[in-house]
Formats: sequence, C-alpha cells, structure tokens
Amino acid sequence: MEDRPHDQLSGSALKRILDGEKPSDIFEARLRDKPDLTTGDLALEFRKVFPSTGVDGMSVIWKWKVPGTKVGLSDDALDTQLRYWLTQYGYLK
Repeated sequence: MEDRPHDQLSGSALKRILDGEKPSDIFEARLRDKPDLTTGDLALEFRKVFPSTGVDGMSVIWKWKVPGTKVGLSDDALDTQLRYWLTQYGYLK
C-alpha cells in the first residue's frame, strides 16, 4: 500500500490507548477527519506505533465494523482485542 503522509494517524494519538482511551474512539475520530481512510490504513499506522503486535493487532483492525458498515467486530470487541494484544506484547500491564 502506498504511504500517504497526509492520512497518517499520529503516534501520539494512538499512544493515548496506553492512557486508557478506547482505540475505537481514536479510530472513529480519525475517520471523521479523513473519511477516505480504510481499516487497512489504520492497521498500518497501529503497527508503526506498536510494531511488536505485528499482524495480530492489524487483523483485529481489519475486521472492525467501521461506522456505516453492517459486518465486522463491534467497537467493544475491537477495544478488548487490541488491549489484549497490547498486553500480550508488553505495551500494557
């Protein structure tokens, strides 16, 4: 996928997850700002900030039911699964 700097999610925004902010809230805000982003874009940025999570974290984001779609993981499932992987890889305690 082509790197699109104007679409990149800032590392500081994603790191707010470590302070307890819900990943789904961060992603939804980003999608409101840049509606052309895909779950693939969000997954790549997540991996850049949390590289140890690899495809485990990315696959959760790919499966997320973004606003306006009918199929996929709920916000709660996304938040729970990403926190699980962040804990497994030592980013969260």
